[in-house]
Amino acid sequence: MAAASKTLDLLVWGSTGFTGKYVARHLTDAYLPSPTSLTTTSTSTSTSPPPQPPPLRWALAGRSLPKLEALRSELSKINPAAASVPLLVASLEDSASLDAAVGSARCVISTAGPYAAIGSEVVASAVRCGTHYADLTAEIPWVLSMHDKHAKDAIKNGVKIVHSAGFDSQPSDLSVFLLAKQAREKYGVGLKEVWTLAGPAKGGFSGGTIESLLTACYENGDREMRERSSGLYCLAEASGATGGVQPVAAAAAAAAASPRGLLPRFVGPASTWTAPFVMSFINERVVRRSMALMPQLYGGEGEGGGSGSSSSSSSSSPPPPRVTEGQALPNLFAAALVSSIMGFGALLCKLPPFRALVRAVAPKQGSGPSDELCKGGNWRIDAVGVTQPDKSGKTHVVRSVAQDANRDPGYWGTSRMLVEIGVAMATQSEELERAGCLKGGFLTPATAGGTVLVERLNRAGMRFEAVDEEDKKSA
Repeated sequence: MAAASKTLDLLVWGSTGFTGKYVARHLTDAYLPSPTSLTTTSTSTSTSPPPQPPPLRWALAGRSLPKLEALRSELSKINPAAASVPLLVASLEDSASLDAAVGSARCVISTAGPYAAIGSEVVASAVRCGTHYADLTAEIPWVLSMHDKHAKDAIKNGVKIVHSAGFDSQPSDLSVFLLAKQAREKYGVGLKEVWTLAGPAKGGFSGGTIESLLTACYENGDREMRERSSGLYCLAEASGATGGVQPVAAAAAAAAASPRGLLPRFVGPASTWTAPFVMSFINERVVRRSMALMPQLYGGEGEGGGSGSSSSSSSSSPPPPRVTEGQALPNLFAAALVSSIMGFGALLCKLPPFRALVRAVAPKQGSGPSDELCKGGNWRIDAVGVTQPDKSGKTHVVRSVAQDANRDPGYWGTSRMLVEIGVAMATQSEELERAGCLKGGFLTPATAGGTVLVERLNRAGMRFEAVDEEDKKSA
């Protein structure tokens, strides 16, 4: 569908679900005229009107008109301007109605999961209609299946498909992106090894998130696809926007030579003990895909220069940077305790009866933590990297931080992240291109949004920045 025929910038698919409602609230708060401006009269001539949000044409979409109308009524109580937000109804079983909705927008953001069950047709429609797409999935087998089916057409049509565009995996992906930029700009080299370290966080889990996690880790796809998705570099080896990233299996094996698993470990450059982090299974793989898609930024060619080669397995280049994600903990005892709990939980979740028990006691899909908990939460992720040797043969430590002191990670925060990458892809194509972002295909938050997305998140009240080594104590 030609860009000229697109009457909307952004379409929210699955807007009546638990996370979708938060997406709609963020759009109502940030991208509609403020209620004050709507009620301002001429009685006060000395007070300037409040600054208005940039114009954004957005709509709510889903399968049920009554639910959409009820949501719009709720939003109108927050801001009367929401009463004019369009509602689009489409069916997953009717490709014509789905294409009419998806094709009307420059970008569609989807919160409707589990994605393996109800997300595939939306991706297919976005690729057909030339509409950029972003979602919140951590379902790796499904992501690989979508790539297998649609990657060539997405590249051909210039469509950006960005999975895992919420808390999983924007903070990890963008933090390492900032490390790579710091290493290149300050020392002229790439990265050798990176750690993303989840710090204290406050929030909760919804029924949809728990269902998606169980599906993603234990039930998604057939046996062959699950085995493929278990590879540390499964996403990195998938062809991408460059037209086909070379396989990195040999280099990956070398980079992953040291033991992994569930044991606690001490990270020297970060001076902290760590234990496994529950979302590392998706975050690490997304970061590795960013590295495969942009080897000229991340890869460590050494000796102060990047070759720009699209092959991460070239014999003249070192292995891709090793990526490890964990929870930062104060001491060995805490790390060992968390590691034991994680290991025991992982074993139990392999048992179908235990997964059935989790589903029985967990919140039902469409419900989750209270509004007060979501809006009063917080999170922080620190990233630490060691560079390749510079011209003098010296390596350097680089650092970055991602943080939000006022939102929970899973819902109030993740929904704003999804909004901002969607708005960026819908309205800032020229800025994204100037920033070096890739133009089409199955991308990642870092390769699709880059510094443009970082700036948007910072303006939204989060903190994404590189930290100078000399200033790390004040971070």
